[in-house]
Amino acid sequence: MAVWQYDLFVVGEGKTLLLSMDGGWDLPQFPTASTLSAQRTLVGSLDDPWLMGDDWVVFGSENSTRIDFIFNEADEVEIRVRLNASASEADLNAVCTFVCELSSRLFDPATGTVLQPDCSSVATALAKSPAAMFARSPQSFLSGEQTN
Repeated sequence: MAVWQYDLFVVGEGKTLLLSMDGGWDLPQFPTASTLSAQRTLVGSLDDPWLMGDDWVVFGSENSTRIDFIFNEADEVEIRVRLNASASEADLNAVCTFVCELSSRLFDPATGTVLQPDCSSVATALAKSPAAMFARSPQSFLSGEQTN
């Protein structure tokens, strides 16, 4: 992840988020078949899908807003969202529409915060993120000064 990017996870409504033994997050995954219809909504709103790896499909470009699908052998998928600090309203709409179609929420692993999938909530969280701080003033960010 680049410093100007903000990562979120897609988590099903009502699913429990647990800290794993290594201090990371143990996130519930989605049955692959349950995401197919929602994936179709991404075609046309983000760049065409491409393969990051054997079991890793990405909608969007590597250095911009994107949604990653990481498949496992149990026919489940982990879904990650990567927002560019300068994400457009169209990007936020694409992400929120997709997450709503899955009846899910967004989760910020850096803060432990759950976000509702509406553009206002996501835009506010993005504006407060280190990615946005860096975009506003790279020099201040890198020197450790806070900018708002």
